[in-house]
Amino acid sequence: MLDRLAVITPTWTETHAADLGIALVETLAYAADHLSYQQDAVSTEAYLGTARSRISLRRHARLVDYEIGEGCNARVWVTLATTMDGVTVPSGSLFYVRVPGLAPVAVASDTTAQILAASTQPIFASLQDTTLYVAHNQIDFYTWGDANCCLAPGATQATLTGSFPMLAPGSVLVFEEALGPNTGQPEDADVTHRCAVRLTGVTTTDYKQQPLTDPLNDQAITTIAWSEADALPFPLCISSTTDAEHGSVPVANVSIVLGNVIPADHGMWIVNEELGEVPAAPPAPNFNASCSCGTSAPVAAPIPRYRPELANSPLTFSVPYDANASASAFLAEDTAAAVPAISLQSDDI
Repeated sequence: MLDRLAVITPTWTETHAADLGIALVETLAYAADHLSYQQDAVSTEAYLGTARSRISLRRHARLVDYEIGEGCNARVWVTLATTMDGVTVPSGSLFYVRVPGLAPVAVASDTTAQILAASTQPIFASLQDTTLYVAHNQIDFYTWGDANCCLAPGATQATLTGSFPMLAPGSVLVFEEALGPNTGQPEDADVTHRCAVRLTGVTTTDYKQQPLTDPLNDQAITTIAWSEADALPFPLCISSTTDAEHGSVPVANVSIVLGNVIPADHGMWIVNEELGEVPAAPPAPNFNASCSCGTSAPVAAPIPRYRPELANSPLTFSVPYDANASASAFLAEDTAAAVPAISLQSDDI
């Protein structure tokens, strides 16, 4: 535009930003750039192959009766160790990735909590209230005297050493290989030999309602069972004998059971975020009023738009937690069932 002005008005040579002519040129240039961007955006978003906005892709897909899902957040089973019975971890408790140098437990608003909140580590929130027990920190399998005991793939039953009356159908346990079967060393344990099961049966007493024990040595035991959906996907070694290189010695508790298991998913709850007020609707025009000559008919005022934006993003999409589903189903989510984790409440109610 300045080049064009130099041709049609060669005597105008002002270049100062405060000049009225320069200000008008810059205003027109801004409007033209904005219009050009809108035109480019419209032509770009109009085709599936060039669209860059997710909402454009969703709209294109809907035109052919296909709905794009939003995916869902990650989930995890968290195991805790406690020094006191009856400690309750409430729903919504936050779990962070362990940071070297920081305490394993943080209290809201303390220094550790502030450091964790300022970090970029993933945050997980518990999905239900869970009560912790010291006896459930670590539980041993009962081998019935077998020095080389193993749970086969597909197993749905096991026996635990000790009586655990606080376990019940619906409780979740995590089986974990803690030692290398051939060496007896923790660093040789197979980290992939770890799975969670939701119990469908727990037996701590016999048919006479007496504590369940091994009849040979009166050792208290607990039998547990879980569903086929949680059947072991791999052989779980419970006791073994090391190889010749490591002395051929027996190793107990190759795999252990972890209780105090809490379901958690990725994200954290933001509560009571203000989204502002919905603009009031404009007054309706009076179309019945008499009209005198020279005046136009009343025009309805445009309805103001209300487009609130969340202060924290992105919004989490998650599958509603089912406390009765198998432990494997909890981790293998059906993304088609994911819904936005948000609820709205009006102050007018």
